[in-house]
Amino acid sequence: MSAEQFPAELLDFLLGSEGIRRILSTVPTPGNPIALTGLAGGLKGLVIGLYAQRLGRQVVFIGRETETVRDVWNDALLVLGPEDVMYAAEHGEIGRIEFAAFDDRPAERAEQLRGLAEQPRKLVVTQPSSAFAAVPSSEELVEHAIRVAAGSPLNREETVRRLTLGGFERSTYVGAVGEFSVRGGILDVYPVGFERPVRIEFLGDLVESIREFDPLSQRSIRMLPSVSFLTALFLDKDAFPRRQTLFDHLSPDAVLFLDEPEAIEQEAQVLGKSEDLDRVCRSFPVFRIPALLTARMQAHDAGATPQPAFNGSVGMLRRHVHTLSSRGT
Repeated sequence: MSAEQFPAELLDFLLGSEGIRRILSTVPTPGNPIALTGLAGGLKGLVIGLYAQRLGRQVVFIGRETETVRDVWNDALLVLGPEDVMYAAEHGEIGRIEFAAFDDRPAERAEQLRGLAEQPRKLVVTQPSSAFAAVPSSEELVEHAIRVAAGSPLNREETVRRLTLGGFERSTYVGAVGEFSVRGGILDVYPVGFERPVRIEFLGDLVESIREFDPLSQRSIRMLPSVSFLTALFLDKDAFPRRQTLFDHLSPDAVLFLDEPEAIEQEAQVLGKSEDLDRVCRSFPVFRIPALLTARMQAHDAGATPQPAFNGSVGMLRRHVHTLSSRGT
């Protein structure tokens, strides 16, 4: 579901809360976090998704518990399209979708990071252990990436050479990640991190068209104006030294939401990353969703009671809103 498909009556219900409207219109200043209260359960993912959609800037949610992170990801999808949300956390499973830990599949996660640079307005959902995991720098990822655009020149032989050196396997037909094939003026390639392979048609060294296709039927699914991907199938540590973390790949104007920040600070201490977390919190605008509110904190109250997780279901959300409305809540 995308923001355009989110039911208008549900949006009106959420925006009927003065507390939620206040949160959606506020950006903390770096070094001066704002505490959020009354934001729990399914409401958390919905409000953060709306915040990302309305702000037009990158938003990062950091949660300690894997279940909370999955719920926020799932409920934020009610507002944002799947291409606008990046899951970068520990191993989890939502319905039929299985997620490996962010640092378990280095090449796949590197592709996510590279894509983050191209779509800086993504909502990123992560955990401390994943956010502080060592990853290649953005400069190194760009160096090992290739961008293909319809109507633009591209040296086909050089592209094939780079794929081969990067560990891609040449085959008759492309059916699995890491394979490519060449047939006349057609180059098929299945990059790491892609849901489906792409077919690049050449006219000499000019890219005539780019299509996403089904690896089973080999039939085209849709035209693409452009595509970019890593030419390295495996991330050799010499070619891709890991000197940075996820935070180094964020937009300079990103806004952070820390869920149960006290627990996040404790984990950062265990990971030996307390100073890094302090630096991040001084560099970015931060909302804190604390378990306990102290008198020293500036706070915004969403004005809501805890809601259940909606599991990415509009029907469940609609029924819940109807129940609240019938009670006059």
